[in-house]
Amino acid sequence: MVYRIATLAELEKVEDIRGNITADAAELRALADRLLILEVVSYNAEYQLTRDKRPDLYRLFGSFRADVVQECVVSLKPVKQKIQQRFDILCGDAALLAGLEAEEKLNDADDLADITPEGTIEIGELIIQHLGLALDPYPRAKDADFNEILREAGLLQQDNHLA
Repeated sequence: MVYRIATLAELEKVEDIRGNITADAAELRALADRLLILEVVSYNAEYQLTRDKRPDLYRLFGSFRADVVQECVVSLKPVKQKIQQRFDILCGDAALLAGLEAEEKLNDADDLADITPEGTIEIGELIIQHLGLALDPYPRAKDADFNEILREAGLLQQDNHLA
């Protein structure tokens, strides 16, 4: 699945790490399964990982675009959605991030991610999590009429009173 991992050792050798992720057909299917949606038609992300101004912190930022198909919550018909979003994630040791939160040295808008004990930042995973958050939690087809479905099921009368 669209995994890209950077190590802190790798980042120490360069000013930043930049990359582009374009999912292939197998990765698109795996993404759809992971996100519990009907289909991911396309997925592309651009990112940059750099050291933060504060010691032992790193910043992952960039953007992603995805064309997805979800199931309408009313009619169960496919609903297409285009998602384009920017992300900015502060990465660091879990204890360090918790300390910054406790001292209120973080912005409310800061997204936080732990660096693994092995000293890696799971770039692909972090971007996928943001894609999951960007999905419409209640996708609805334009022609979906919940009352009509209730009427067909015999749960609602024509005058919109419960049966």
